[in-house]
Amino acid sequence: MLKKHFKLFLELVVIVFILIISRNEVYANVYTGACGIASATNSVKYSLDTDTSELIIYANAAGDCYMRDFELNVADEWLQYKNYITSVKITGRVMNIGDYAFRNCTNLTSVSIPNAVIEEIGSYAFYNCKDLVNFKSTQGKVLLPSSVDTIGQYAFNNCFDITQVQMNSNISTLQNGTFKDCTSMSSISINSAVTYISGTCFRNCSSLTGVSLPSGLTYLGSQAFMDCSGLLNITIPQYVPDIHHQAFKNCTSMQWISYKTGTNISSTAFEGCSSSLVQIPY
Repeated sequence: MLKKHFKLFLELVVIVFILIISRNEVYANVYTGACGIASATNSVKYSLDTDTSELIIYANAAGDCYMRDFELNVADEWLQYKNYITSVKITGRVMNIGDYAFRNCTNLTSVSIPNAVIEEIGSYAFYNCKDLVNFKSTQGKVLLPSSVDTIGQYAFNNCFDITQVQMNSNISTLQNGTFKDCTSMSSISINSAVTYISGTCFRNCSSLTGVSLPSGLTYLGSQAFMDCSGLLNITIPQYVPDIHHQAFKNCTSMQWISYKTGTNISSTAFEGCSSSLVQIPY
């Protein structure tokens, strides 16, 4: 009889153990996977802990590793659990951030890149990350390191909480809508290597009061600063031959703008600006 009871007890222990394991599998709070480019899928991996809300992306191979691009309407990998994510850490020789990688991660507040080897930030990479405040910084700013030489279009579009951007990078072109609708951004430091600012790049950065454009700038696109209602004044560098369509439309606070004599100015460049706007050729 005692043997029989002991056997039943052991069977019960085994059943309980199996139930515990099963429960942990069903309610697992760590999600892992691979996110490298197609030719080397396992070269970049990730781990998301939903208890800490931290997503870690790391190189899983020797040499330079590349994250794949994501698709606009496909919620795969960590995007299935995007509402958990509040912080992202990218480590090792991960050389890029893929297109759409963190789109609509509306609870994401900070991105940490300890070793700063990233060269490219993809198009729409942080689109609609409304709470994003820190990028490679803990001081409430987006700090683009010197390793970055490419930022895709609309990369930080709709990042409403960004207040400062500091570009220490080697970027030469700012694409369409890169910082569009960053309505809390009050200051931006543009690196001297930038020669081309595309259309809508800073559209509706309504808290921006001033910006120093690099002296080597040669192109300023249509609607580049449209709806920047807080912008007070600006000097257009001498190598910019044209002020394009609606470039400063609805910059209602702008008091003066300076540009080189002979610059071609679109008839809509200052549409919606104050009638007291002073234009100062030099």
